[in-house]
Amino acid sequence: MKNLKLRTKLIVYTVSVIVFMMVLSLITVSLIIYRQNRANSNKLLTQALDTVREELSVVGDKLIINGKQVAAKDNLASSIHYLTQFASTGEMDMTTKMIYREIAGTLLTISQTAKLNSSTIYDAKGNLVVFVESAPELSIAGYPLQNDFEVAELKAGDQLNFNSWKVSNAYSHIQKKSNEAVLAEPAINFIASNKFLSLIANIPIETVQYNSETDKDESVFLGYVQFSHNLEDSFLARLSKLTGAELNTYLPSGFSAGSLPAANDFDLSIFPETAENWILKQQVTSLSDFELESESFFNGNLPIYSKTGKLLGAISGFHSKHVALSNTTQMIEILILVFFGCTIIVLPLAYLFGRNMARPLEELTTGLTNVVETGKFTSRVSLKGKDEAGMIAKSFNSLMDSLQDAMEGISSVMSGLASGSLSKKMNGIYNGDLFDLQSNTNKSMALIAATISHVLEAGREVQADSDDLSDTSHALASGTTEQAASLQQIASSMKEITEKARTNSENSERSQEQTERIMNVVRRGNKQMESMLESMNAISDASNRVSKIIQVIDDIAFQTNLLALNASVEAARAGKYGKGFAVVADEVRNLAARSVASANETAELINLSQKEVENGVKHADLTASVLSEIITNVEESQKLIQAISKDSRQQNQGIAEIDNGLEQVNGVVQQNSAISDKAAALAKNLSVHATRLMELMRQFRKDELVEMDYPLLEES
Repeated sequence: MKNLKLRTKLIVYTVSVIVFMMVLSLITVSLIIYRQNRANSNKLLTQALDTVREELSVVGDKLIINGKQVAAKDNLASSIHYLTQFASTGEMDMTTKMIYREIAGTLLTISQTAKLNSSTIYDAKGNLVVFVESAPELSIAGYPLQNDFEVAELKAGDQLNFNSWKVSNAYSHIQKKSNEAVLAEPAINFIASNKFLSLIANIPIETVQYNSETDKDESVFLGYVQFSHNLEDSFLARLSKLTGAELNTYLPSGFSAGSLPAANDFDLSIFPETAENWILKQQVTSLSDFELESESFFNGNLPIYSKTGKLLGAISGFHSKHVALSNTTQMIEILILVFFGCTIIVLPLAYLFGRNMARPLEELTTGLTNVVETGKFTSRVSLKGKDEAGMIAKSFNSLMDSLQDAMEGISSVMSGLASGSLSKKMNGIYNGDLFDLQSNTNKSMALIAATISHVLEAGREVQADSDDLSDTSHALASGTTEQAASLQQIASSMKEITEKARTNSENSERSQEQTERIMNVVRRGNKQMESMLESMNAISDASNRVSKIIQVIDDIAFQTNLLALNASVEAARAGKYGKGFAVVADEVRNLAARSVASANETAELINLSQKEVENGVKHADLTASVLSEIITNVEESQKLIQAISKDSRQQNQGIAEIDNGLEQVNGVVQQNSAISDKAAALAKNLSVHATRLMELMRQFRKDELVEMDYPLLEES
């Protein structure tokens, strides 16, 4: 689309809008028609199932009417009463059989006339009396025996007679005992029998009997009649033809009957399994979609529940979506034909409209293309008119005139500037951005002139200052070089001082270590002296205890001597009998005397030893005090040596910091020397460039610079 011409774009856009509106309208109308057809189909299904509901009500009413006719037979009540009595005795004679056959024949006639599927009579205890199964091809009537059934099988056109009856055991599916509760009123409900949903009617059989206790006639319940109508294919086909919808019935086991057997996989799980107090007339129809492999349907469903509320099956109606889609397709085909006709009419009109709209724009495009390709503003558009295209052409020509004048003015100013003239200006009357361009151009020229004038003046000053800077830089470089040499000498001296300080610090540390070792030796000697003092004190204590013991021995010897004297006196008194005892007493006294003498000598020796020990303790105390003074003096010396070592380390650190500082100063001085040399070189180059700048500025005309007024520079 980007490469198409405007005329083609207008035609394409016009046709696209028309086609878009047509397609949008087509889709909208199609959706509306489809929704209407869907609503009509759902309405049809709802009405069809309502018709089924009404038809089932009518069938139920007919079943009740027919049942009442049977129950009202004059001899039925008495016959059942008689058979009930027979059942209690267990006897079966020909009279009993004839009663059974008569009741069965009556029930068969009514079933064939009313087109009932099955009819059954039960007594008051729920025992089977007779049964009838009626079909167009074969009808069966029968009654139960002890183990089998006696039945009459009649084909279409056969008459019931005595020879029709036979015993058979092929009807085991017939229930001889009913599970239905005893009913006092006629009732209608549904059951699932064999493969069909069935509508059944239970009508009680009653008779009036006299009650002697109450002296009144009372109604007595004897049993009930049960009529069944199956929802078979014929029934559903008739209703399908009547309603226009395809009707099917389904059991939990699957498809039951209907006019659309292909829809055989309907799922009953969409309905609740139970429903309390279910009534057919109040059941709501549910609507959905149903898909087959070959066709799709709108679907309506009517679930069926038993009188106990259990789900038995469902009646479903189907209406093909093909009908709704065919109506929608026909309308779409009509709309498409209308749209094609409109498109054929609109195309020439769109072409004429596009050509008339594009012609003025094409001429404007040609003019602008010439301006772009040639870079000249001499192109003009020849369109005339009072419409929008003519006004655009007039505005375009005016714009080209203004741009051409402005470009000529700018060209004049730039050519003057190229030749060194700063007196050129843009003259003329402009508006808007062109006026701003004129003003800014003239101000720029004035600013350039003022700037060049000041640059010339500044250049002269720069040239003079650069010469002075060059001389100063050379002098600074020379002084910096000398300063660097002096700093190198100082740094060398500081290195020697640092080495000596480091040596002093190491000697101080070794002295501190030697003092520490001496201090440890003195401490050990002091500890040994303390141990010796403790030992001498222990010796002194032991000598004291020995002196006390010797004193005790001396006392014992003294007492012993006294005893010996007493013994001698007593021996003298005894005469000749005490001579031997006197000798012993003398020996004891002599021994006591020697003990006293030995104890005295030992005491003198111990006293002498105590004196010597006391002298040793005194000398040891003096030695300990001397050692204490030595330890105190050594500790003070150690503290002084530690302080000296600490100060030496700090001094070494300070000298190292001074050395580092000198190295940094030396590096800075060396750097300053290099910078000074570089600054001298730069100053020389600056002087050369200033000279070159002055030569370039002199290309502009000096008289024009002097004569022009530059208010813009003063403002800035």
